[in-house]
Amino acid sequence: MRKSTIMTYFFLFLFYFSLFFAATVNFSCYQKENVPDNEKSEISEILYPAKITAVIDGDTVKVQFKNGRPENCEKNEIVRLIGVNTPELNLYKDTEAEYFAEEAFLYTNRYYKEEVNIQLDNISAMRDKYGRLLAYVWLCNSTLLNKNLIEDGYGRFYYIFLFNEKLMKEFSDAEILAIQEEKGIWGGR
Repeated sequence: MRKSTIMTYFFLFLFYFSLFFAATVNFSCYQKENVPDNEKSEISEILYPAKITAVIDGDTVKVQFKNGRPENCEKNEIVRLIGVNTPELNLYKDTEAEYFAEEAFLYTNRYYKEEVNIQLDNISAMRDKYGRLLAYVWLCNSTLLNKNLIEDGYGRFYYIFLFNEKLMKEFSDAEILAIQEEKGIWGGR
């Protein structure tokens, strides 16, 4: 067997094992309180026009909302993309950037000053532990930046926090395909 095939199977095993483990953990502290189950399966239908005003790393951007913004949000917000985790630049730490962090940053940086639409999820919390707004970022070509990062191998499917089930499946499938095609971080060093 080729080394890449073995690695693919290894990562798939880790992925499915993690999903099994995640399913057994109580995630209630990360979910909205008192939301009926039938509403938790949907993502918000409201899209909030915004402009990316800064790129912090591959999965985090700063946006400025245009006309209207989500309740309890400021005009300028730091947005953490739901469902994807890119390698860390470690700008504020005394450690080196993780493998492929600069490439992930540059990928997202292509959308600096671009008009986007921000969409919230009704399942995940509104903010993470750092106070960043958790959201989907829709590009002007109607694709989802969150998913594009995974599809193109710049980030991993991040399933620690629950979010829309349909999108979780799409993100998971995108990662499996990126691994099989050895894209980006999956291409080896």
